[in-house]
Amino acid sequence: MSDVYAGDSNPRPGKPCPPITDVFQFVAVADAEPDALLRFASQLLLTNTVPIRVHMTRATPDTLLIEAELRGISHSTAESIRRKLLQLSCIESVQVRLK
Repeated sequence: MSDVYAGDSNPRPGKPCPPITDVFQFVAVADAEPDALLRFASQLLLTNTVPIRVHMTRATPDTLLIEAELRGISHSTAESIRRKLLQLSCIESVQVRLK
């Protein structure tokens, strides 16, 4: 059984999907609110994968820098997560980099 949210559905039955080995790094600037990291992380749940790394630092008294790395997701899933993060009111900006 496949999980459509994990990106493991095969559009070409009979031919196996190659494993996705790309690592995406999400870098967000957020308001320094107590729940900012939790709200950021809740959007990563949509990928159905465990992040390789998550790091948060207080960049200024008013802003946080939140970074997370994910492996095993497609380019379209990474872009979808970026857009969902930008919809959060505490997030000022998000960049996605392919590592």
